[in-house]
Amino acid sequence: KQGRNIKEALANSQWETAEQQLDLLSRDQTFLDQAAAAGKKRTLVLSLEDALYNAIDKVSREKIFKFLEEKVKEVENVDSLYADSVFLPVYNVTFSSGSQQHLLGKNEELKAMLLAVKNNEFPAKAITLMYEEFLKNPDDNGVLKARAVVTHGKYYQGDDNKIKLRIAECDPEIPKRITKPLDYRRVFALPATDNRTGTNKYFCRLDLALPSDAAFPVWDITVKLPPAVAKKAATEQWFDKITLNKNPLKNEGRFSISSPTAENGYECQISPVQTTKDGKNILDIYFNHKSFKAYPISVMLQKPIIKKN
Repeated sequence: KQGRNIKEALANSQWETAEQQLDLLSRDQTFLDQAAAAGKKRTLVLSLEDALYNAIDKVSREKIFKFLEEKVKEVENVDSLYADSVFLPVYNVTFSSGSQQHLLGKNEELKAMLLAVKNNEFPAKAITLMYEEFLKNPDDNGVLKARAVVTHGKYYQGDDNKIKLRIAECDPEIPKRITKPLDYRRVFALPATDNRTGTNKYFCRLDLALPSDAAFPVWDITVKLPPAVAKKAATEQWFDKITLNKNPLKNEGRFSISSPTAENGYECQISPVQTTKDGKNILDIYFNHKSFKAYPISVMLQKPIIKKN
């Protein structure tokens, strides 16, 4: 009867009840023939103890993989996903008959598996999916998808460089490296604020890492902008500020920042920009826009073009 009650509790996922009754059975000495009952009781305790661990293992695994399937596309409140109890066993068993260390090891194995899903499999799967969808159509909830990639990236502890690259591409704080002259590098300007229906502050960061023999190389920087961002540039300044290593770049003296227009394909040229050969050269572009979107911007560096006055 005790065995049947424990099996019924396991079938109904009543883990605490099953464990308590198993503990009582293990310590029970009230038998008419103690010697005759001891062997049967021992066999039953071992069997039910194994069943308890196996049931918790099975249900925990089912729940975590169902969670992965249902939550992998979540784009808001991503941080809260990692606080979910699904990343812990459905029940923490403390009972042990004292002779089945492999069952205790099995419990630790389950915890390790759930932790690996939390720190590797879940964020890796979510990042891969979100990044692919983001690139396929940035206009389809692109800002939230990019932010979800970055948030999942905070929890990712794997060593897949492709995953890390996807995180970096979606994180506006991480500079996007430009290493080849005359090659356009596409980056995304993303809102740093969260006004879903009004004006937002946009930001993108570039690392000008082109090789050069000069100690202080000089470049022309071409920034190709989306029409939505540059369409009013003929009458008002399209950017809030542009800085190199946090120093503002301004239209003064020999330095110029040209206006993007429909005639020049909405290209803005920043020239001449002096960098350092061996140091970091971080170019930050800030602008305001009444939208909540991910804007693709293409940036190219080349040696200065000789211009006629």
